[in-house]
Amino acid sequence: MYIKAKQDKSYNMPYLIERDDAMAKFHSFLKHLHEMKRGVLRIVGVPYSGRTFFLNAIECIASQCNYEVISLLTNQYLKTKEHAVLVSDTNKTQLNISNVSQQYAESILTEKLLSNKKNGLVILVDDIGQFDSEAINLLCKIIIDKRYINLALVYTNEPKAVKGLDYIGAPLYETINLGPLSPQGLRSWMKEVFCWESTDNFLEWFYNETMGLPGLIKDGIQYLLGNDVLIHDTKCGFIIKKEYSNLRLDNGRQRNNFRPKNNLPFALTEFVGREDEIEKINNLLGRVRLVTLTGSGGIGKTRLALQVASMRLYNYSDGVFFIPLSTVTNSDSIASHIAKSLNIAEIKGQHIYDTLKGALYDKKCLIILDNFEHVIDAASIVTELLTSTSGLTILVTSREPLRISGEHLFNVPPLELVDFGEKTPIEKLIQQPAVTLFLLRAKAVKPDFKITEKNAKKVIELCAYLEGIPLAIELAAANIEQISVHNLLHQCQNRLVWLNNGARDLEDRQRTLKDTIEWGYNLLNETQKRLFRRLGVFAGKFDLKAAQAVTNCKNDIENLLETMACLLSKSFLTKVTEIADESEDRFTMLETIREYAAELLSISGEENYIKDCYSNYYLSLVTEAEFSMNGQERQRWLSELEFSHSNIINTLKHLQMTNSLQKELKLTGAMGYFWEVRGFWNEGVSILEPLVQRCGDSIESKDYIKVFEWFGRLIHLQGNPEKSISIFRRSLSLAREIGDLMGEAAIQYKLSLAVSMLGNLEEEEKLANRSLNIYYQIDYKPGIAEVLQHLSLLYYQKGDYVKAEEYSSESLKICKELKDKWGIARALWRLGFVARGKGIFDEAMEMINEYLMYCEELDDKEGIANALISIAELSRSQSEYGIAEDYYLKALNLSYELGYKAIIARVLKDMGEINRYRGDFNKAMVLYKESLAVSEEIGSSGEVAWLYRNIAELELKTGNFLKAGELYIKSLNVFCDSKENTIMFVFLVLGGLAGVCAKLEKSERAARLFGAADRLFNVVGNLISKNDISEYTKRLMELRDIMDEGEFDKAWREGSQMSMEMAIDYAKEIIKDDKFEKNMAKKMIDYIHLNFSRDISLDEISEYFNMTPAYFSTVFKYYTGYNYKDYLNSYRVKVSKDLLQNSNLKINEVANKVGCINVNTFIRIFKKYEGMSPGQYCIAIQEKTSNHIPKK
Repeated sequence: MYIKAKQDKSYNMPYLIERDDAMAKFHSFLKHLHEMKRGVLRIVGVPYSGRTFFLNAIECIASQCNYEVISLLTNQYLKTKEHAVLVSDTNKTQLNISNVSQQYAESILTEKLLSNKKNGLVILVDDIGQFDSEAINLLCKIIIDKRYINLALVYTNEPKAVKGLDYIGAPLYETINLGPLSPQGLRSWMKEVFCWESTDNFLEWFYNETMGLPGLIKDGIQYLLGNDVLIHDTKCGFIIKKEYSNLRLDNGRQRNNFRPKNNLPFALTEFVGREDEIEKINNLLGRVRLVTLTGSGGIGKTRLALQVASMRLYNYSDGVFFIPLSTVTNSDSIASHIAKSLNIAEIKGQHIYDTLKGALYDKKCLIILDNFEHVIDAASIVTELLTSTSGLTILVTSREPLRISGEHLFNVPPLELVDFGEKTPIEKLIQQPAVTLFLLRAKAVKPDFKITEKNAKKVIELCAYLEGIPLAIELAAANIEQISVHNLLHQCQNRLVWLNNGARDLEDRQRTLKDTIEWGYNLLNETQKRLFRRLGVFAGKFDLKAAQAVTNCKNDIENLLETMACLLSKSFLTKVTEIADESEDRFTMLETIREYAAELLSISGEENYIKDCYSNYYLSLVTEAEFSMNGQERQRWLSELEFSHSNIINTLKHLQMTNSLQKELKLTGAMGYFWEVRGFWNEGVSILEPLVQRCGDSIESKDYIKVFEWFGRLIHLQGNPEKSISIFRRSLSLAREIGDLMGEAAIQYKLSLAVSMLGNLEEEEKLANRSLNIYYQIDYKPGIAEVLQHLSLLYYQKGDYVKAEEYSSESLKICKELKDKWGIARALWRLGFVARGKGIFDEAMEMINEYLMYCEELDDKEGIANALISIAELSRSQSEYGIAEDYYLKALNLSYELGYKAIIARVLKDMGEINRYRGDFNKAMVLYKESLAVSEEIGSSGEVAWLYRNIAELELKTGNFLKAGELYIKSLNVFCDSKENTIMFVFLVLGGLAGVCAKLEKSERAARLFGAADRLFNVVGNLISKNDISEYTKRLMELRDIMDEGEFDKAWREGSQMSMEMAIDYAKEIIKDDKFEKNMAKKMIDYIHLNFSRDISLDEISEYFNMTPAYFSTVFKYYTGYNYKDYLNSYRVKVSKDLLQNSNLKINEVANKVGCINVNTFIRIFKKYEGMSPGQYCIAIQEKTSNHIPKK
């Protein structure tokens, strides 16, 4: 990097478009900088978003506000160097790169910072991604140095880049996100910067080509000028050639490289009109965080929302997400549906609302909630999400307002139609959005269709009769191949006449849309009508196989595929194209059309029959999936069930309404595994719990036992093991009563998982082995493989690697026989652990990498995160910190995407360990504390115990021995309370406490603890990182050097004979010493108060208390917060102030009274603590006294 110091100059402020909010945030940052003293401002934007230009503007403002500015400029060829190059504006010389060390660059920067005489200093860094780790470390060191005040670091970066500065512990930390310009912003840029009033058509083309990104706009203009497409005429100004619309700007090829994350469906048809609506909604979204688009069904709310969202992609650095709610009929499940759509995994023991809020807490994103009227009772979730986040914006489409605080309504009007009169040219008529929409959709089914002078008036009348409703216009246009415009208009006129005499209890727009759909329905033949109304039974998406089984049970539809295609072409159906297998036909209906179809079905006389066909089909689908789930088809069936989930839930409702209890039990029990692995925990419980309450213990069937089993499992996953254990006990009794061995084995296994959460490892092992024995008895191999994997992990944690390997290998063999990739992956993961425990690190890495490969193939995101962490952990243990950090960051990004806080906490903790190993204790502490906050929030006691231990290591390394001991004991208490059984943790804590005792001169206790730790090392030594082993060995050798060999060996043997439980209890006895030392600290203070009047040296007072000076100083500072000498002198000054104020003693006499024989020494000490000399203090007291004497 280069360091360039700016001199005082008069700067020309760059001209900015649509950056007022960003600039206001910078001004606020400068204002708060004076309060917080040091701060970091991160400017985030995709390439070409104008980051550098904005940074230049900041430079000008900072200089105008009397800040000194230092620019650190990146240079690619210096990226791997360990030092910086200094460039000075004053002498224009550049120092030789080979002669300038990092220390020299740091010293120059430090000199600049400390000699700064202005309001403050701003360090600017453009593109932090180009800086190497040495440069990053230098900046971190500077920004956390408390010597510097009013110091700001401002840097630019890309949205997803993660650098060390992102974890810096600065008092003030802000982020500015730079998005693209809006279409109106581009118009302003052309007018105010380029001085050109360009045409609307050119602006639309140019905006699409440049995406509104300032860098691409500049490059695009240069490209057009350079290729003589845009010409400047001295008389006429700029002239654009017509062929511009055929060009594709070169930079356009790079768009997808930095397209923000989104799941917006790509439009298959052209968007028409709505320019005014788009501008108004854009303006709303620019200043508010909740906008609801209201209007009747078919008015175009969804399409308009998607169009606005696509134009605002770059305004939201963390993405734009479209979440349709049409299939969500239960308000209680909306949170789960939103989480699933955002790929946010449900977290065991945490309410889904809290998971959502946590995952979105610091995200700048836009969420579109479509068709909210289906779940209007759940409107409060929108309030909860918005009030718990700062960067989230929500765009809602709904037929009615949400009626919540902060909502801004925008009523979507019909497409505009203007009556121009008979002489209006056809070209002008076609420009009307409603007419344009009809023309485009008509040409899609009849390419030679045109609007002529002969039919123009009728087309306009037709659009007017359809009230400009987009859906109605599209349905009408879909029939243009069979029916002329004249006949379409005639039919529509007849229908509207009939409507005027029809029901008036519906709103006008609803009546219009309903009748428009009915009018289109009446154009179908009898076979098409029959199929259409039967399709109304489906909820959400369905495939051709389901349509055949449900709607054609009587075989009265001769050619189903052809009839489906006809409905598709007439816009009654929509084809789903979001699946990997495009050869499989899948469909859905617009909700308004589906409602109409369902209404027709309800009066057709065949509703019950079709619903029975529907329920039987999905029951058959789910039971087949359950049977096939344990083999190579697992992933396909999971995807199939997820695709059909809305219809399966609808089937359950129908079975309940028709009192088909046995079918309901069979279907519900068969769905349990899907609900577990796909994260539908809350929704599963909301279905299972009422069913169990309804049935009680009165049902004796294997299907009901399976319902009980999955109810307990999902309750366990929600973080309530006590309740789940109670449920399992009940279901176990039922299974034994009817002799259901399969059910008994499954319950015993799931019960062992629940018991493990309570720390009862003995019971866990017993239950798992019982389950395994039953599975062997009935020869159920999928169950055998799963329980073997669980037992393998249990034995691994106990240090029994032989048994762990045996069980994992057997499980792997079975999974391979079953061709179960998911099971194979898990078995390989377990074997990787075993290989690490045995010290075969290459084999461990190979197996874990294979596990990662399987997880990626299966799209198992939680598995991928676990694999990345395992690779990182293995690399960290071998001191390969760079590799470990890369994998940790990948896991961290994925876990943030999933919203999986347990993984987030673990990764932050382990990244803190890497920084501790590297000696960057400040950064390590920041990461530990961040991880601790997350771990405490989710109640992860195991992680909390580890974090106390890790922080204790930092305190021990920095000489705070008593604080370190306190934290080690605290970590042991949490460990024991949570009933953990990780031998490696106990080894490390015992080794740490041994180090503390050695530093506090408790040598025999230290040796015993080392002996106890060494016994555990023989079991888990291969799991310990090289750095921790090195530190442990160093502390042990230091103790041996200061102890008598015989005494050491005796104490060591005593410790090595302790069991792990005995060693933990012995370690906790340090608390007794702590109570003694607290009492001793009080006696030390009393001794000082009695003897301060004479010169008490550190050696004298240490000898009095039978301590070494080092141990005395440690104890004194820990319990008083002062160094011994500081406390003594401050107490002397306190007494001397009282003597100076309330006696006639002279200054030299006061000095003698408080133990200072040399009066000059006394004056220096007094001034240090009071900021003035004793003489000045006396004058101040006299003045204060005289001011209080009343005048006569």
